[in-house]
Amino acid sequence: MKHGRKQWLALALTVLLGLGLLPTAALAEEPEGSISPVVEDEGRIGETEDVIPIVDSGQCGDSVNWRLTENGALVIYGSGEMWDYTVSKPPKWMSDYAKKITRIVVMEGVISIGEKAFYTGPYPQQIKPEEILLPGSLREIADYAFANSVHGSLTLPEGLQEIGEGAFVNCKITGELRVPGTVRRIGKQAFNSCEELETLVMEEGVREICEEAFTQCSSLREAHIPASVTAIGYRAFGWNLNSLTDVYYEGSKAEWEQITAEEAVMLHLTTVHCTDGDILPRAADACGDDLVWRLDESGVLRISGTGDMWDYELANPPWHDVRDQIREIEILPGATGIGDLAFANCSNLERVSIPEGLTGIRRSAFNGCISLEEIRLPESLEQIGVGAFYNCGLIGVTIPESVTVLGESAFGSCSKLKDVSIPGSVSCVSRFAFSGCESLESVSLGEGVSDIDLQAFLRCGSLKEVFFPATLTEIGDLAFCYCTGLTQILFEGSAPVIGQDVFGDVVAAVYYPAWDASWTEEVRKDYSGKLYWSPWAVYGDINGDGRTDVLDLVRLRKYFAGEEVKLLELTADVNGDGEITTLDLIQIRKLLAGLEN
Repeated sequence: MKHGRKQWLALALTVLLGLGLLPTAALAEEPEGSISPVVEDEGRIGETEDVIPIVDSGQCGDSVNWRLTENGALVIYGSGEMWDYTVSKPPKWMSDYAKKITRIVVMEGVISIGEKAFYTGPYPQQIKPEEILLPGSLREIADYAFANSVHGSLTLPEGLQEIGEGAFVNCKITGELRVPGTVRRIGKQAFNSCEELETLVMEEGVREICEEAFTQCSSLREAHIPASVTAIGYRAFGWNLNSLTDVYYEGSKAEWEQITAEEAVMLHLTTVHCTDGDILPRAADACGDDLVWRLDESGVLRISGTGDMWDYELANPPWHDVRDQIREIEILPGATGIGDLAFANCSNLERVSIPEGLTGIRRSAFNGCISLEEIRLPESLEQIGVGAFYNCGLIGVTIPESVTVLGESAFGSCSKLKDVSIPGSVSCVSRFAFSGCESLESVSLGEGVSDIDLQAFLRCGSLKEVFFPATLTEIGDLAFCYCTGLTQILFEGSAPVIGQDVFGDVVAAVYYPAWDASWTEEVRKDYSGKLYWSPWAVYGDINGDGRTDVLDLVRLRKYFAGEEVKLLELTADVNGDGEITTLDLIQIRKLLAGLEN
């Protein structure tokens, strides 16, 4: 046997004997290839008379076993791979003995830690081992194997090749973590939310760092990344890493830019030290490649420059710590886009000025701005992102005709919103777009809107009436469910494809084009709620020629709105001779009065 091997075995025996893990009687019974080779090689076990009782034992792999001693030491021994476990079917040491475990010792010969083997999640008892010892034979730590379960320093063994998804998520790893060069891949969220980790050292040989691998490691100050790394995933060093100021990369600046070119991997305030110079952090007052910000004493945040703002996560905007002071935002001409979560939770924000030329308001940009009651959107705006104004204090909003994309939940839970105008340029009113807008009374849908997605207006209890344009072809599940104030619905075109419970819990009069053959009785039966159907075409002998004619839909809509329209606007070719005849307002009102009966 080589000297290094004997040293390792001696060390293992010293540790295990000190813990009382290997009593004489028990060791003789261990299967070949697990603990017994240690006994044979050293030959000194018989000298101790300590016997620590065994609490429980069992199998945890085809050739791997486990044993828990009364002093809290959990020993995994044998050869090969451990079995995988799930939340619903955890290993016995987790379901029955979690509070007893004080140390975890994985013996030489074990090559894989199974999925969720030591996962502390929903169990009523959580393990907090003081020490975890891993063998040189280990090649893989599977998904969520140690999630929430490390409390202290961690030593990863040489020879380890794969660290699975979430393997150490939410662990309390302290001090420095060294990743040996034998590791080829650090999985997605492998060390996510390890909030006490301070220094990260990856040795030459590591190749891939997957997305969000070290995100939210809020105490991480410096990271060392070798030139062998060829891929760094999306936000691998993402948000809530405000303490990370220095990354030491063993390749050139060009190589760094190549492996990070397509992904936002870390904060802008980090200096990357490369072999041929430093990549300096962006200026503290910058909020875009060519945009800067200033907050004055009166609470006005001004953004000036050109181009798009950067995207942020919730705690990352540079004004995050002073967001409660922001009363007004003035974005000066030249800016073209507002980034993800840029002004989220600016709860005292009351006014926003957006210039013409700005084309995009991205994800959750004004999410949670509960004091923002009004905003004028520029005619240049093209996209309103997912949750852009979610849970805002807006009372009314007009979406300009330049907008083509209205993201999911864009105005969801805006509890004060009373009226909204959606132009025909928005072909799809996305799912949850106005869900939970409990004060919404009026919605205008422009000609061109073709799709109202699921739950788009769910629980808009104050909505009184809605007119669907002729371009509408589909209404998704629960789109107007629980709109209990809805009393009047008018369809201008053919019957759309309709989802489940679109008008659930709604009692309303519904008008549809009398001449459109798609509105069969069977189709109308498919609509949920308690709906009273009538054709919206109004017939009458307007000019006394004995013929029944159809009134113009535009006038009908104005009538419903209670508008006192001008006499000249009330015109139609009532007798089919190709000429437009001016109709008498009194005659029309008398005729339309029949609609209410």
